[in-house]
Amino acid sequence: MFELVRRGWAVEEQLTQEQRILFRLAELVGKVGHNEAGSPPFFDHDAGWQIGPLARRLATAAPDPAVRDRIADALGGRPPEPLDG
Repeated sequence: MFELVRRGWAVEEQLTQEQRILFRLAELVGKVGHNEAGSPPFFDHDAGWQIGPLARRLATAAPDPAVRDRIADALGGRPPEPLDG
């Protein structure tokens, strides 16, 4: 799955900001899952710490209120309203 996410970056210039953030989140979650499974080689030890702030950025970029609500539920709080522009 991690390799599929990595290959998705090949079309990065064609992705929206929201899609780029989703790919980055998927990559981080894949790293954390691999590390927790306990099989070397291990990925960035701080990958898990990057998930919350990146999810918050996704909530800010997401125009869909349902996405914002799901992220807020997962993070335990409400993100700010989306920025225009």
